[in-house]
Amino acid sequence: MKMLSVHSIQLSLPICLVLGKIYKFQTRKSVMQGRANLRKVAPLSWCIILLFSIIAFSQNAVGAYAGTTVYDFVAHAPDASWSSGAGILKFPGNSANSSGFACYMYNALLEDGSTWQRVLETHPQWIGSGYIMGAYPQQEVPSNAQLTVRIGFLSGATGTDGARFEVYFDEYRGMNVAPLRHTIFSHLAKLDSKIDLVTEDLGYLAGKKGNFILYVNAGQTSDRDWAVWAEAKLETKALPDLVITDVWEKDGQIRYNVKNIGEASTSAKSFCNCLSVDGKQVAKHCVSQLLQPGQEAEGVFDYAWQPAPGEHVVRVCADCENNVEESNEKNNCLEERWLKENLPDLVIVEVKSDRNNSLIGYVLKNSGGEIAKGGHSTTLYVDGKETTHDLVSIDLSPGETYESWFMDYEWPECHNISVKICADNYNQVKEINEGNNCLEKKCISYPVPIIIVSGPSAINVTQDSVTVVWVTNKKSDSTVRYSERSTGEEKTVYDASIVKDHLMKIIGLKPRTTYRFYVGSKDQCGNAAVSKTMVFETTSPPDEENPSVTLILPERLAGVVDILANASDNVGVAYVMFSMDGVVKFIDFSSPYVWVCNTTMFSNGVHSFDAIAFDAAGNEAIDTKDGMIDNPIPDTNPPIVRITIPSKEWVHDLVEIEAWIEDREYHKIPAGYIQAAELYIDGVLVKAWGYSWLSFDLFTGNIIVNPKRSNLTFTYLWNATGLEPNSEHTIEVKAWDDSGNYGHDSIRVKIFSMMPIGEYLEKIKTGAIKITNIEVTRNVVRHDNWFNVSLTIKNTGNTILRDFMIVDNCKGFQAIALPWPDKSSDTIVVYDPDFLGLPLSQVIIQPLTETLNPGEALAVNYHAVPFLTYPYYWLRDYDYIIGDCTTYVPTTVYFECENAFYSQNFELPYFPVRNDDDRDGVNDLDDAFRSADYLIITNPRGLFIQNNPHDPAGVDSVNLLLQYAAVLAKLKHGVLGYISGPYSPEEIRNHIYGIWSNRLNEAFRHPDIMDAYLLIIGETEVVSSYTCDVNIEWSGGDKTDYVRLSDYYYGENGLIVGRIIGDNARDLLKPIKASIDVYLGYGFNRQTAVFTSGYEDEGCGDFPGEVRDAADDASEQIPNCIIIDWRNFVKTEWNIRFTEYDAFALKDLDGDGIDEIIIANDEDQRVYIYTSDGIPWKRAPMGIQCHFTRYDGFALGDVDGDGINEIIIANDEEDLVYIYELNGALKGSWYFEFNQWDQIATGDILHEYM
Repeated sequence: MKMLSVHSIQLSLPICLVLGKIYKFQTRKSVMQGRANLRKVAPLSWCIILLFSIIAFSQNAVGAYAGTTVYDFVAHAPDASWSSGAGILKFPGNSANSSGFACYMYNALLEDGSTWQRVLETHPQWIGSGYIMGAYPQQEVPSNAQLTVRIGFLSGATGTDGARFEVYFDEYRGMNVAPLRHTIFSHLAKLDSKIDLVTEDLGYLAGKKGNFILYVNAGQTSDRDWAVWAEAKLETKALPDLVITDVWEKDGQIRYNVKNIGEASTSAKSFCNCLSVDGKQVAKHCVSQLLQPGQEAEGVFDYAWQPAPGEHVVRVCADCENNVEESNEKNNCLEERWLKENLPDLVIVEVKSDRNNSLIGYVLKNSGGEIAKGGHSTTLYVDGKETTHDLVSIDLSPGETYESWFMDYEWPECHNISVKICADNYNQVKEINEGNNCLEKKCISYPVPIIIVSGPSAINVTQDSVTVVWVTNKKSDSTVRYSERSTGEEKTVYDASIVKDHLMKIIGLKPRTTYRFYVGSKDQCGNAAVSKTMVFETTSPPDEENPSVTLILPERLAGVVDILANASDNVGVAYVMFSMDGVVKFIDFSSPYVWVCNTTMFSNGVHSFDAIAFDAAGNEAIDTKDGMIDNPIPDTNPPIVRITIPSKEWVHDLVEIEAWIEDREYHKIPAGYIQAAELYIDGVLVKAWGYSWLSFDLFTGNIIVNPKRSNLTFTYLWNATGLEPNSEHTIEVKAWDDSGNYGHDSIRVKIFSMMPIGEYLEKIKTGAIKITNIEVTRNVVRHDNWFNVSLTIKNTGNTILRDFMIVDNCKGFQAIALPWPDKSSDTIVVYDPDFLGLPLSQVIIQPLTETLNPGEALAVNYHAVPFLTYPYYWLRDYDYIIGDCTTYVPTTVYFECENAFYSQNFELPYFPVRNDDDRDGVNDLDDAFRSADYLIITNPRGLFIQNNPHDPAGVDSVNLLLQYAAVLAKLKHGVLGYISGPYSPEEIRNHIYGIWSNRLNEAFRHPDIMDAYLLIIGETEVVSSYTCDVNIEWSGGDKTDYVRLSDYYYGENGLIVGRIIGDNARDLLKPIKASIDVYLGYGFNRQTAVFTSGYEDEGCGDFPGEVRDAADDASEQIPNCIIIDWRNFVKTEWNIRFTEYDAFALKDLDGDGIDEIIIANDEDQRVYIYTSDGIPWKRAPMGIQCHFTRYDGFALGDVDGDGINEIIIANDEEDLVYIYELNGALKGSWYFEFNQWDQIATGDILHEYM
């Protein structure tokens, strides 16, 4: 104790000095030089030094500085009580003692090659799992303490299998209570030429008393377990100490410096610093930076320093929320007194940029306390150069702002600029702060999209010229591309003048000719706008000669007839106008001139018919003929309906219902035929029938052509079992004839029971009488181009039904299983291209509902998209039926009841041609087709053949393909077109532009001015492609006369055409599903975003930095933001001349397995070739002369099959494709329409050179 007292006296002076430094109350209030009009009041500085001269020590509790040793277990090893499994051991022990020993080893050579002056060796008892331990005297664990040990083996301990080192702390809990053991650490050391360092925080033991125990266990063997403790000590941790070293004001914000004067760094956890003004906390700033000892950081408070004039107390405290454990918690604050004077302060608060008008502007604010007089200038610096000035002539009151633009400066388009704007640049106004006048900003020249805001329009049309005008939102050049509608040969006129109002005159046109044209404009940045294709027709030359015309009437004017006109003219017929009785009825603009006349719309008798032919000059000719319209008198009489059975009022059990339906002749009006009939019981449709011209004989298997009948016996067997006795019910039969006339009959019947009513009802209730019956209803709703079909099955009996299966047939519709064709758990759809001679989708549904209790109902759904057919007579309008019952395959429901299997047929057809849900006067079938501007065509029969109809997997894949095609049509506002055989392209095209286009949306009739889409599914074996005639002359004299596999033929009238190809239905299905996913946005769950930055050149700004900023902004909403920079993938780089409009390709030209780099340069009109390391290709070091200009297509490929690649260039101005040898020789060229944004590629898709 005396020795410790002596030490305390010796340490008292430095302790006091340190504490005096730490607890100095900092009140520096010196004048801040260089800060105009802002000074600090500086009273007498003073400090308090606290001296502590009394430090209490006990034998086992030591006070110490941070980072010092509190207790050395190696040095105090003699004070420990040592023992092993063999009993108590002496210290130092004998190294030959098999009971184990503990002793010092001096100048010890350890396993890692290091030599220690003294180590503590602890060899466990010489047996398997033998141990040795040393218990140290009781002591109190100080706060802020940690245990540090270095453990291992003496050099030469070969043969040891390792030893486990452990340190315990037995916490003292009183005389009569066993100590509580804490395992501080347990570590298995191996002889691995390393000394292991272990550090453990003892904060959880702070203030506890007890004994530390060092323990070593031998493990399986104790051979050469020369275990040593090179170091084992209890020490205090070093801590940081945060102080505020300076506080100042800049640009209206208060800034400060915080410094770590402690002996340890701050933790990764952030700490916050607080600002108080005049005794009130006004702001907080948090620092996440790790501060090393002696390191200083600057911070700024989010607080606008706008004090009233006078003196203010500013106080900044570090770690104001005590997030950092420090060695001194009382020196965190710095307080100063600041004096605020009244002066103006001019600051630029905003730099404005107007890309549309190429202007730079600013917002100036007086943030001071006095008026800023006018007459000072604001200066603009662009890219570091003083550019222009703007005079501020008005006075600005405190807080007032002023906005202006630098009208003498025009911001160059497509250039990013660094802007600095400085207020009062020549210090004409005395301010509070002369250092906050400027504001800098990077002005990014984001591309302003060029838009055609008006036009294009064709004006001043003559017989050989036209003027095309349009207006763009920004200055740009002018291009007009035009072509004759008949030939398609395109020409171009161009004007490089940069204007907004565009006017282009085209001359040299043919008289009375229809031209297509579209315009394009490109701004100075290279952004382009292109218009839709428009049409104009040049006027006719002077013509005074009249055309000639002959009207041709049919022999009989009855029903729908063709009225013809033969017309001719020396220049050309413009149109023929048909009229009747002086009233114009139809105009035909192209030959043959035909009026399809429905004579039933006019009265019978003699009428005057005219055909008037006009030429373009307005000359006309007329031919008049009289004709007799002689139509049968229209049938307006409804069919007669009589319910003949039941003939009595009372019925029971199974009730036979029979009705006689007849359409009779009245007053020489011939009888029609029965078109449809329906039977209702209590208002519920239970049977429906419609006339079909084909039927199927189940016994003979023959297809029968059904004659039209003017009378019909309509029957039905009604299961009335289980209905309440004495209850009344209505039976009604409705019928329609072929003229749409409607007749009906109804009767009322009562249910009769053979037993007393009470007994009957009781037996039904108890199940003694079992009634097995279901009721099915159908609901169909049209959604523009598709139909939602719902079937409801209700258990109307008194027994439980289960295991349902519903079979429903759709004729003329492609059914779709829900929710998706390949993900439906209860529905499959099978398409039969030739069911009884007609195409049909069969829907098979096994509902997930396993049981249906009495009175319960279940509903099933599917969707249906109508399809057009070729040949057109294959499917007539009345053949379109959902729930077809006309082919002896009605809607059928299968189910099981008490181990017996039942099936019931229901005739519930839905005829879209007989429904008009939106009441627009057009039936639902026509409405569906007319709403479609998207047509998907394929050949189902060809698909089944291509995918092996004997392979179930192939059949299933075709059925999925057809369903997903219907899904795509449904989403795209389209319908399907099914072709029944291998028809030629000419036949298919004529059908598309003929009968089909008349049924579809108006866009299909005017594809040159409206958008209509055609998607073909399948290769040419499924839907025929076209062979185009071409004229390619090769340098060797060979010619190519045609190009196969073209679909341009289908779209040359303006129809937008695409085709999906693949070897099988599974391949065809992939792009369809991908299109659906993209349309619906599937696969995009906003969980991951990828941000990429490409190459940036001078003037583009910090592209990678902007991408990182964008990723930071997005990270608030998207969890995973991935940043990819092009530089991450650069293997090597070198400089090669490559400029705008150049083209690039890779190809192995010399057969060494390594691609060469090929660049087509539009300025030199040469192709340059480089090796993979950037060296010009030896075979063409100066490049190859080729006709390559901007916007041209560029590719390489072996187009003649000689094993050597050729250079292919598609010229967009000349519409020519050039082919060059690698030596620059022109091998051939041919005409092909190639536009600015088209692409060219090569490949052996025909397998001609396999």
